[in-house]
Amino acid sequence: MHSPRFVRLIARFALLLALALPARALASGSGRLMRDVLPTSERLKLNLDARKKGFSGSATIQLNVTTAVDSFQFHSEALKLKRATLMKGKVPVAITHRQATPTTVTVQATKALAPGAYTLAIDFTGQFSAQAL
Repeated sequence: MHSPRFVRLIARFALLLALALPARALASGSGRLMRDVLPTSERLKLNLDARKKGFSGSATIQLNVTTAVDSFQFHSEALKLKRATLMKGKVPVAITHRQATPTTVTVQATKALAPGAYTLAIDFTGQFSAQAL
């Protein structure tokens, strides 16, 4: 059985890793993301120490871009993104990222992403929560 703190932490990461589409996707107010950029696999590394109030980690997410887009969003709540990089094969893709809403991050490319496979790598930090989910 996992501790409540661990369960809350994993729930936060589930939000982080629920990737999807362009920034305009949330304009309808539905809260649902588009499906032009889809995760195909993910790897999560967590640096946890029960003696500390915070944690750090990284996520590596394989993406499939199905339609040319210059931005996409993913869910992230209560995490501070330290670094986000996007690669197409071994070639870096110029991007910026920003917290668009309290629960979503927008990744903006300097030019449209062509359809195909990409890798998004994110380094992050966060604080453990004493609140129940």
